[in-house]
Amino acid sequence: MATAASNALPPALLDFIRQSYQPDSDPVYFAGGHEWSDGTVYSYCKDKAPKLLKILKSAGIDQLSAARERLDFIDFLALNGVDTIYPFYSANNNLVEFCDCDNGYIMFSWDKALGEHIQGLDPIDLKLFYSKWGMLVGSIHRLTQKYPRYLQSACQNSKGQALISFDSEWSYFDGMMRDDAMREAWRLQRQRMEELSPSRASFGFIHNDPHPGNILRDKERFVLIDFDVANYHWFLTDIAICIYSEYSRCNFHSSFRHRSPDLPELFLKPFLKGYQRENDINPIHLDQIELFLNYRRFLMYCVFYDQIHSSNPQYLIKFADEICSFKPYLPSGLRLASLIS
Repeated sequence: MATAASNALPPALLDFIRQSYQPDSDPVYFAGGHEWSDGTVYSYCKDKAPKLLKILKSAGIDQLSAARERLDFIDFLALNGVDTIYPFYSANNNLVEFCDCDNGYIMFSWDKALGEHIQGLDPIDLKLFYSKWGMLVGSIHRLTQKYPRYLQSACQNSKGQALISFDSEWSYFDGMMRDDAMREAWRLQRQRMEELSPSRASFGFIHNDPHPGNILRDKERFVLIDFDVANYHWFLTDIAICIYSEYSRCNFHSSFRHRSPDLPELFLKPFLKGYQRENDINPIHLDQIELFLNYRRFLMYCVFYDQIHSSNPQYLIKFADEICSFKPYLPSGLRLASLIS
């Protein structure tokens, strides 16, 4: 796939884009298209309004069906007032298009969101962001309780299995576990999570990756982007991702590690209070947060294994030990419910 100007797109694909999205001018490369990317993003304007278009090499009908269901969910959220990307319908009135040239491409478009990420900012200056972040996640969890489905996707594979579900995600990562100890702990992780019976008040279609890198700040507006791994999951999964990502950002990816002891007051309290403004939190559910933080650690171990192994193999061993022993992630004795009582 092209990673430069739009004229590098295959002619037949470019003609299809012109017909389907009727851009003011041909799309130009915006991002992605790398070995590790799942697709390539192009920018264009339609009636002078900026848009983005993501193009993926088709992996078959399952990928197309899953993309359609995720785009339908984003459309549902946008229509109900969530600050997220606004899907853009093609000239054919489709949220997802399929071009059969060159073995097939899947594509979808959305309004280009303005704003910037918070990376590099001091937690002491982010109270508004933390509150709005919590409200954003809470509003999705409140609205998803009205979504037609909540346990798994309508789209299925040829074996009748849901394409988007906790089970499909778990099975995918099960194949990425590196040794017997990790596989055994991963299966224990699933067993403990499934002891928490899913209900409309605790489980549904969620973003599944609402970390700060997927949020753009435009003045006082905060926009959630990138629903590519949206899934049917426990609400605690989203909350744990937020907590894990901000602690990780401060402790490992910024110069603000000295703020870590103060994060319960600086970050957790405004985030959880913001969430609670939009969706009630069951204190009993919150007491299970460490289980979901460990779930996130498992996924990060799998996704970044090669990167960590090449740069810091000793840390990788320590990381795996912490995961397999279900070592608590948050400070000892911290109970999240106490921050919002």
